[in-house]
Amino acid sequence: MREHSGDRLNPTTTPLVGSLCTGYGGLDMAAEQVYGARTAWVADPAPGPAAILAHNYPNIPNIGDLNSIDWANTPPVDIITAGFPCQPVSLSGRRGGIDDDRWLLDDILDGIQQLPRRPRRLVFENVRGLLSANDGEAMRRVVHGLAEHGFLARWRILRASDAGAPHQRPRVFLVAVDTLRLGDRVGPPRGGDAGEEPAGVGVAPDPVAPGSLPEEGVCDPDLWGRFQEPIRRWENVVGRSAPYPAEQGPKSPRLSMKWLEWFMGLPDGWVTGVPGLSYSAQRHALGNGVVPQQAAAAIADLETWPNPTT
Repeated sequence: MREHSGDRLNPTTTPLVGSLCTGYGGLDMAAEQVYGARTAWVADPAPGPAAILAHNYPNIPNIGDLNSIDWANTPPVDIITAGFPCQPVSLSGRRGGIDDDRWLLDDILDGIQQLPRRPRRLVFENVRGLLSANDGEAMRRVVHGLAEHGFLARWRILRASDAGAPHQRPRVFLVAVDTLRLGDRVGPPRGGDAGEEPAGVGVAPDPVAPGSLPEEGVCDPDLWGRFQEPIRRWENVVGRSAPYPAEQGPKSPRLSMKWLEWFMGLPDGWVTGVPGLSYSAQRHALGNGVVPQQAAAAIADLETWPNPTT
């Protein structure tokens, strides 16, 4: 029988994350940080992301394609994350939205409904075009679909630059709470809880002085130009110096994937250290990924929003 228990999560128990449309796992890194959680399983059948996940999460199962998941026998988790496909709503695409075959939100919600135990949180991410696709119908489908399945949604747009990154990359982040357990808090105390200072979202750390970080940082102001200060600020957030932004390709110089990996806020080698992963596969994964620091700031902020009174 499906569990609908209203018992609070044991504060001594580590919350578990189940990840759908995982990519390289940036949204899950954020959920782990905010909720003090650990990832129990991931789901991404694409060869590039699957290789990245196998390399970085060797002991975590990849349950594969959404259409082949045995939802009723999937291990229960407390948090479901999903950076569901952006192509149907992206401002750079045809914007078929809910009429696009790649619109998977309904499939995700139907699958979650079949799980043996309801998750306490759903954490979704997508491009800002989600809010305007189909003249707003796509976002209405998201919010109403969640409500029909018993989840109360709150959402916001946050830029990567709000978390200190040297680029904007605005994204929609959504946290949905199980309406049967509106008072539950998942994970350890954090900003916005009673007795805690509110989480500071959009407050970037102070830039570090050029040359103050180790490794192969590029401190030449003639290279970074007007981006010198944002680059230094992101070095401080990520904790390592910016790699050189170009590398020698087979025929000519090309964008360095080590640099793009750093640019996206990932640990060194998270994507570039995966054995056998081609340059194009690395670029595709990094271009479609989530900046973990940006997602963590958005989730932490959304968790401070009050629940409606009953």
